[in-house]
Amino acid sequence: MHRFLIKITKASLGVISACLLSGGVHASDPPANIPVSTSAPGGLAPADTPQLILITFDDAVNSTNYDDILKILDHQNADGSPIAMTFYISVDISDYYLIHKLHAAGQEIAAHTMTHTTGNSQENNTSFDTWVREIEGCREALTRYAGIPREQITGFRAPYLAYNADMWKALALLGFSYDTSVPETPDGLNSPDEAHYIWPYTLHDGLKQYAWTGEPPAENYPNLLEIPMWTLTDENTVNGYHNMDPDVATEAEMLAVLKNNFTTRYEGNRIPVGIYFHKGWLTEDKNINAMNDFLEWALAKEDVFVVGVGALDKWMRNPVSADTAVSQGLFTVQTYTPVPENEVILNVLSPNNFRSVHHPATLYPAPDNAFQKRVVVAEPITFRVEETVRWGGTAYQAEIYATNTGSHTVSDWEIEFDAGNNVMGEMWNGAYTQSGNTITVTPKHVIDIPPGEEIMVSNFGAEGDPGTFGDLSPTFWETGPRSSPQLSLAPGSSGNMLQWNRAAPMYELQGRDSLLSGDWQSVKMLYGAEETEVEPESPYLFYRLHCIH
Repeated sequence: MHRFLIKITKASLGVISACLLSGGVHASDPPANIPVSTSAPGGLAPADTPQLILITFDDAVNSTNYDDILKILDHQNADGSPIAMTFYISVDISDYYLIHKLHAAGQEIAAHTMTHTTGNSQENNTSFDTWVREIEGCREALTRYAGIPREQITGFRAPYLAYNADMWKALALLGFSYDTSVPETPDGLNSPDEAHYIWPYTLHDGLKQYAWTGEPPAENYPNLLEIPMWTLTDENTVNGYHNMDPDVATEAEMLAVLKNNFTTRYEGNRIPVGIYFHKGWLTEDKNINAMNDFLEWALAKEDVFVVGVGALDKWMRNPVSADTAVSQGLFTVQTYTPVPENEVILNVLSPNNFRSVHHPATLYPAPDNAFQKRVVVAEPITFRVEETVRWGGTAYQAEIYATNTGSHTVSDWEIEFDAGNNVMGEMWNGAYTQSGNTITVTPKHVIDIPPGEEIMVSNFGAEGDPGTFGDLSPTFWETGPRSSPQLSLAPGSSGNMLQWNRAAPMYELQGRDSLLSGDWQSVKMLYGAEETEVEPESPYLFYRLHCIH
């Protein structure tokens, strides 16, 4: 736990209110209060309502599924921009560079936890604190390693569609704009038939669907939009519908299911067509072929758009006709040039290697270390490489030695050097990242380097000439669960605002009127926030942030 102190004079405080600035809709925004309804929002007639198609992918994105994903993205909406899918990413075993490329191509990136281990069973009923770490840690990792702006990660889907009351609470407090974890069938609480499914609605009056796979929220959340997972109806199946990974025998049957559901909704209340799947669904050619044929057929209509779920969220809060959406570019996908592949960082870490952009990792991203930072310090250490075994030809094994010429033990370090003509292979006692020809080595475990001693800190296999390695330049840092937030005071919209750099998913703001007597008192809990305003009537003269691990 870390606490950071600031003094605020009472004369400087103005009339202000709590304002948690985070991704999605801010807690200070007025509630939208979109009621549950089978009619399109804004009073739009079906003929004027854009027909949206939502295609979503759950879990990790990596080399095993990326090429399959691309096979269904070569289509355009009526405005000439690419179609967009939504990727609910669980970051474990993900390739952040491929996620970065999808985002650069205009795809929506959303959260699906870090480890995909949350649940609502008696044996695994995820706590509120764990939901916060899993969800906010996912958003942090996607921002840090895939380069996705945090404010653009506004949506969430629960792993296994297994939700409990604490999940909704976490999403609301973390500032998420929408959730889409609850299946909806035409025989549900509010959907009378497949032509009149309910539209998305805010949770200002609780969950309005049957909680098929979990527990409904225990409180109301006016700013959190629930987007139902509308099932695909199919009279040829046992229960009459498909939810995730629609499973039919042939390509023709799959195409018929997609077309029939589209036509029913297009001629009904224009509820979006949702097609939800995992990696395995894309490995079957019949599914890819049927999807491409369906999209080509559906997109021939000028009022049909394939968009990310986040685009539906925004449209629900400001609904306009299909013509207006085109003229305003509401569904136009924004693209940019991704980081060149030769600038991508290879993180060779246990338990899995992964690529990232902009930032290397010193630990494999996990809920307990997602916010860890490093403070670089100067230390009197030197490193050298010594070849130990020549395997034949240019292949060899080598060891890295460190000598501590200082007066105290050093544990936290990394080495950076130019690889020369060497191609790095496996590293046994350490891990490395590679960006271009620059190699950065970090220890896999704590390795103490006592004062006045030389020890072997890592060994590796490579091909080339170890004599061509550049100088080994050491860097040292002080580690901990996370770096210290830098607490400061700045003018807010209507008063003074406490600001700090984000270094944890959860904080407690505490106050105290005197440092000589009394105890610190809790002012408010902050989740995923970077700043907050302090009430002028507060009796406290001193404030501190309590970072919760």
